Amino acid sequence: MTRCYHCGQEIPEEQLRCGVRLSLLKTRLFDIIQRAGRDGIHGDDLYEIFLKERGAKLNVLKTHIHQINERLESTDYRIEVMRNGRGTGIYRLKKRQVLPHAVGERVIHPTVRNLANLKNET
Repeated sequence: MTRCYHCGQEIPEEQLRCGVRLSLLKTRLFDIIQRAGRDGIHGDDLYEIFLKERGAKLNVLKTHIHQINERLESTDYRIEVMRNGRGTGIYRLKKRQVLPHAVGERVIHPTVRNLANLKNET
């Protein structure tokens, strides 16, 4: 069983997704989207499966997705939605692409102009 890094509380394996703890409700939502694979699942279908029986509005689905993505921020994954016009769109679990320039601090490599400016500043 995994433990919370902050408080040391045991985290049940059934609540871990991508190494992050999710509530049971969000775990179910995550699993539905993950099972949809590369094709994804349409937001209307996801709403019908996941929230309609609870009497919730469509905005609740979007809120849950946003909250899951906040939890997944430290991982390589996120749930993305591709919209066509004003519809609800297609939800997919995607692996983030880490761009080399987005990693770490910005480094300015010395060039002739940079070196001349540095000499003038000192």
